[in-house]
Amino acid sequence: TFVGSDGLVTQPIVASELVQGVLLHTAADGSGLPALRVWFPPGVAMQQSPCKTHVSPANVKGVVACIVIEKEVTDALAMREARVVAHMNNDHADSIVAYARAFGSLPGQVSSAELTGVSVAGFALRVTLGDSDDARNVLVRFTQSLRGASDIRTIAVKMHRDAFSQLGLCYRLANGYYARAVTMAVPHLRRAMRTHFGGATLMLSGVAVLAAGLVSLRRHIALAVR
Repeated sequence: TFVGSDGLVTQPIVASELVQGVLLHTAADGSGLPALRVWFPPGVAMQQSPCKTHVSPANVKGVVACIVIEKEVTDALAMREARVVAHMNNDHADSIVAYARAFGSLPGQVSSAELTGVSVAGFALRVTLGDSDDARNVLVRFTQSLRGASDIRTIAVKMHRDAFSQLGLCYRLANGYYARAVTMAVPHLRRAMRTHFGGATLMLSGVAVLAAGLVSLRRHIALAVR
């Protein structure tokens, strides 16, 4: 899979076709090209165009990365993509906006963001800037290597934490980061307590978690005020 500097990502290219392609970085006179080109002969490594109107040999502008990964991984990821996209948009919209703000390298303030796809290269987002209708497609690269389709959840959670950490305390407080963390922790703790101790201690465990969350929130607010 090739990733362009403009965020365009090719579909996975199998190794037998990859060796038939050419990565152009130098002009005929020996001078460097302003943007790299990856080209394959007709009938090899066919890719659908970004506008979805035709297919042609892959031709990615300004190649910035080449990702080599097992075909089984790309196939498994393609099967999960629709479910991951729906889950993230429905249940983790705050994470998607944080990804765009922290990792998107965008020129303006992000007002909204939607996950449109997942590939071995990263999360594909549709991002709106400011109060205008200025929407653009953005590729947010994974911050760690993807070794299997099941790694998506681990990567998404880590990027959520890293993004909110990078955006600062005030952003975390304003966007319910700590309250959400407590809300998400309670069901897991309930299941663990039910498994090990039965239902008698559920209320106490819930109170303990909420108290810990409130103490943490109070501490961070106090630091922010200072």
